[in-house]
Amino acid sequence: ARIKIEGPDYITYSSTVTVNIKNQMLGYTKPDILFYSNNPESVSEPQILFAGKTSPDKETRLLYHHQNVSGTKLRITVEVVNFSQTPSTYRLFPGDTGVNVDTVVVGYTAGRSFLRNYSRNVSILDTVPAQSRIILVSKVIQKGETASGILELAQMQGDNNYVIVRASI
Repeated sequence: ARIKIEGPDYITYSSTVTVNIKNQMLGYTKPDILFYSNNPESVSEPQILFAGKTSPDKETRLLYHHQNVSGTKLRITVEVVNFSQTPSTYRLFPGDTGVNVDTVVVGYTAGRSFLRNYSRNVSILDTVPAQSRIILVSKVIQKGETASGILELAQMQGDNNYVIVRASI
């Protein structure tokens, strides 16, 4: 893949990188833990909305559903944070959608997306380097809009990590 980084106050850089893609058949698993990020459902300011610990021996499913009632746009992110000295590998079943002012429609669409991926055994393997984080979801929601999604995270290796749902400006 060709990449180029440029912008104000940046040194322009371009290069070619190799991306390895491997199609690997993995079996189905069932979640051991359900994380539910919906309190507060109506978000009025930047804040951490949810934090939960993952571990290699517990498969985790995360449901999030938050409406922006602040006076400005907010960014909703879902991230995995690895504080340990070793990398962690995850198998992710995504179930995400855009944003919508209709809180029911956005939740229904997220559920439909997740079930489509799960029933077809469509997942992604991703690694969180040591003392790093990866962002799984990042979306801007305007005042009155709702972000909703379902993610299943099977930690395949590594130490305990945290899943954090955050609202920021």
